Amino acid sequence: MDFSRRDLFSYLIEDSLSQTDDSLRVVGGDLVIDPELAIRAGRQTTASTTSALLFLWAKHLEICRKLRKEIDSTISSGVALPHSVLEGKPYLERCINEVMRLYPAVLSGVPRETGPKGLTIDGVFISPFNMVSVPTYAIHRGNRGFYRSQKPQIPQQFISERWMSKSDLIIKKEAFIPFSFGPYACAKKGFAMVKIRLLITTIVRNFEFRFPPGQEQQ
Repeated sequence: MDFSRRDLFSYLIEDSLSQTDDSLRVVGGDLVIDPELAIRAGRQTTASTTSALLFLWAKHLEICRKLRKEIDSTISSGVALPHSVLEGKPYLERCINEVMRLYPAVLSGVPRETGPKGLTIDGVFISPFNMVSVPTYAIHRGNRGFYRSQKPQIPQQFISERWMSKSDLIIKKEAFIPFSFGPYACAKKGFAMVKIRLLITTIVRNFEFRFPPGQEQQ
């Protein structure tokens, strides 16, 4: 058995033991809860994003072909995929971003409190100490963030080119919040992205996807 490979738990223990301030040490049940939360959070994002991308592959076969071409140009067939060669691959990143925009893992927005003075949003005053939230799904498909035009269907479409450096299909990049934002954003974003990249590329190298006859539009 190979004991040289380290898991998430080992890093948490090492960090806790290295703290000179006892109040910063993670002990007891917290050491169990932290990796459990990391696995649970990364699992949901990975599963929902992969499922959505498989659906889009079957619907738009050219996506799968382009992605396979990019992967095959990076590493030989039959060779294990190290994550280091996948991170930053342009078409892979664009596909992942676009599928997380259309089908975010967490559809609802994170609630925020208006505070002691209340809050005015788009001309509407919301009284103090009320919880407000906007669904991530709605933000990601809105014209304000993704293509302001007379064609409201554009934000609803899968367009990987949207994420190219000089695309006019993004008005406000900060409207893209699949992992939320700010100090309470998903702490396991990096962990989830590693799993998504590895799983998607492994699948696309080994399988083809098509809808069963008669179910293409369902």
